[in-house]
Amino acid sequence: MHTFFRSVSFGSIVLATAAVASADELLIASTSTLVYEGTPYAPTSNLIGACGGAAQSIASDGTDVFVGDTSGRIYKQDASGFLVYAYDAPNDAQTLALHGSNLLVGGSDGKIARLDRTTGQVLATLDVGVPVTAIAVDGDQVFAGSSFGIVQKGDALTGGFQFWGTCGGPVASLALDSTHAWLGTNQGVIYKLDRTTQQIAAQFTPNSDCEALAVHLGDVLVGGTDGAIKRLDRDSGAIKTSGTQPVSVDAFALVDAGEPGSAYCFGTSCPCGNDDPVGGCSNSSGFGGRLTGAGSTSVASDDLAITAISLPANRLARMYMGSIQNNVPFGAGKLCTGAQGYPVFRFPVVNTGATGSLTLDGIVAYSHAQFPVGGHILAGSTWNFQGWVRDPSGPCSTFNTTNAYSVTFVP
Repeated sequence: MHTFFRSVSFGSIVLATAAVASADELLIASTSTLVYEGTPYAPTSNLIGACGGAAQSIASDGTDVFVGDTSGRIYKQDASGFLVYAYDAPNDAQTLALHGSNLLVGGSDGKIARLDRTTGQVLATLDVGVPVTAIAVDGDQVFAGSSFGIVQKGDALTGGFQFWGTCGGPVASLALDSTHAWLGTNQGVIYKLDRTTQQIAAQFTPNSDCEALAVHLGDVLVGGTDGAIKRLDRDSGAIKTSGTQPVSVDAFALVDAGEPGSAYCFGTSCPCGNDDPVGGCSNSSGFGGRLTGAGSTSVASDDLAITAISLPANRLARMYMGSIQNNVPFGAGKLCTGAQGYPVFRFPVVNTGATGSLTLDGIVAYSHAQFPVGGHILAGSTWNFQGWVRDPSGPCSTFNTTNAYSVTFVP
């Protein structure tokens, strides 16, 4: 019999990548030479290999995975899932990024080499003008961070790098979202720069040397050489979750697989004034439980996974689904599906674990095996999912809920 629910945690549970097809992935490179792949919810997962030298850079677009070591050697994940030597870069491969069919390799020589990702042929050498320690790409725009504490901006094909912004220390890591650039320094500070004004909007001190950064679900993931990975609130810098890896964390590559459904019923006008507009109503963790999905909506594939994060740690929780949408007070949160005699189909109760997270998968099979006919997930049907959690220390009730997530299934 399949296990349909599992609690997930940083560093304590090993998840097989095959368990969630087309899911978001977080790849971790370490100067220990080891490279891991997992999810942004539970990063430590499968060991996919080791480099010939200390791994310091990594890039992936969901199709290919590339790793660079301190000697400038580039490794690639092969069809069997293991890392193999691919070719040498013309610099020390401080940082990697993918742009179309090309691999961009930044080095301490102040250059970005644009390579054919398959053959390693050097197609162009872009002059950045300062040592390059971090790269982030948005379309054809390339943001290059430097040990000089500045960011240069140029074009992935033509170069033309010019000064874009600065922060208070050497840039060790760099991530982008639609509104901000996030700069991590090895002095332990994250700077949030407004992409319109190019000014520092905020700065956080996550007690990490910030060797790796990524943005996921609006939160900031930061990794450091102490092996810790932390999820930070993007506005306050408060730590939502934290866990320790078995190796130093020296680079991230985040692959966003996209959303198979749509989130709704967020934490506004909450029963206790405990609003959180990006999740459910705030619980005793200080944040609202956030529900999201990964995988496909195919009934035949049955690879959809629904994940809840930012729940109180080590508490009993469950997910349920209903055919109608709602938005009414319920404990310290909201009831977002099921009401007025319409049945809500409940999945098993589990523990949220050390990180206050849980994932539901094998959903179609479970519905057919455990629910009455009215709860069977079929092609063409739309189901709304929500998480419930026991929260004895909650703001005004002993239980709370996440936001909700709506999915329309296909054959």
